[in-house]
Amino acid sequence: MELQPSLVAYEDFRHRPVFKSWLMMPLMHTESLEAHKLWDEYERDCGQVGDEQAKAYLAQGHSAAEKHSDILKKFGRYPHRNECLGRESTPEEVEWFKTGDTFGVKQGGGDESEKDEL
Repeated sequence: MELQPSLVAYEDFRHRPVFKSWLMMPLMHTESLEAHKLWDEYERDCGQVGDEQAKAYLAQGHSAAEKHSDILKKFGRYPHRNECLGRESTPEEVEWFKTGDTFGVKQGGGDESEKDEL
């Protein structure tokens, strides 16, 4: 079986960074560090094409991409997904929940007053 190139490597996307961003966004949310490395390639493409609008958009997403990657480098997964995926949190992850950025995902189901507001 012949391997197909990555969708983000196609020449049509390489010269249209805004199209490539549409493909890249879901990759930011995968638990694969290899997929996160494609953001570096995307940044290079924006610089080579000189697309200032795409570079500005990328700058906004860059800090989010780094936050996601940092969590994966530390834990090898997104701990804030543990509860919904039925995964046991490690003691280090439990400690991280106290101060870490969980992207708005609450752990433990919240309290009853929060449920009433929804």
